[in-house]
Amino acid sequence: MRPRSFKTLAGVLAGLVATLSSPALAQLKDEVPAERDAQILLSLVPGTYSNGEQTFFDARLNLPAGLRASRMSIQVNSVRLAGGGEQAVQIVQGSNTTIYVLKLDRGPLEVRWAAYSVKRGTNMTTLALSDLEARPNCDLISRREAGQFRALATGTCTAGPAELMIGEKTIWWRDTGSIAFARLNRARQFDCYVDMPGSGGILGETFHRFDGLKVDDQGTEAWFMTKEAQPRRLGLRLRAVDWPMNNKIGTYTRDSLTLYLLEQQADGTPRNITYTFTEPDVRRIGLNTIAILANCYMDAPNTAKPEF
Repeated sequence: MRPRSFKTLAGVLAGLVATLSSPALAQLKDEVPAERDAQILLSLVPGTYSNGEQTFFDARLNLPAGLRASRMSIQVNSVRLAGGGEQAVQIVQGSNTTIYVLKLDRGPLEVRWAAYSVKRGTNMTTLALSDLEARPNCDLISRREAGQFRALATGTCTAGPAELMIGEKTIWWRDTGSIAFARLNRARQFDCYVDMPGSGGILGETFHRFDGLKVDDQGTEAWFMTKEAQPRRLGLRLRAVDWPMNNKIGTYTRDSLTLYLLEQQADGTPRNITYTFTEPDVRRIGLNTIAILANCYMDAPNTAKPEF
């Protein structure tokens, strides 16, 4: 290497070392665990939740009234407020909407969910902190435990939970004055179609397809009218069956994803025609009676990855 080239290279390296050690890049530092927990919570909690499985089995087990939770469902969304850009959690329960702004002012291990209601007439697409009103006593203080987060209200809150336990797929919710927790399972959304007859035209038969049917795996239903000479109202129900007990001594009853084919009777009540079941976490499930085929999926057929 020629001397001039060596001097040039040495100058570049010296400049690089000086740049890396400059105050502008010396920004790495350990944050408090609560900051990481808040990030996890914002990613973990969004979804649609229901305790339909819990209420079904509470009735089947004939539990005392004081141990039963009321039927409930919630929608949880992660939102960013306009203006300051604060990250927040929106919980919608029926007509009640609460905005929780996650704050780190409780020390290194706790996250404060500052509770707010939304002012009347607010445009939710441009929601800002100025559009919110504080809800006294409804702030939640959450702390990580083994395998979950536990959040407790700071006072007697009548417009939100007194206590939450948050896991990967479930939120346990207890209201003020209650000892019973609602076990809210996160729903998975499925699209479905039905072919009648179930051969789907393969045998040269004329068939009808009923698509655009949407259900989730927490017991929701989708209905349609058949095109038979005597039309029937048929429906699909999808359940991620969450067994709280075994149904035979000495055995372990496994959870299942179950797809029901229903028919509405003259009095308006649904009658189960048939059903099928499989592992609880699959992303596709179907049944075929030959007369009727039903297919429910999370991944649309037109986006499926071709396989060798």
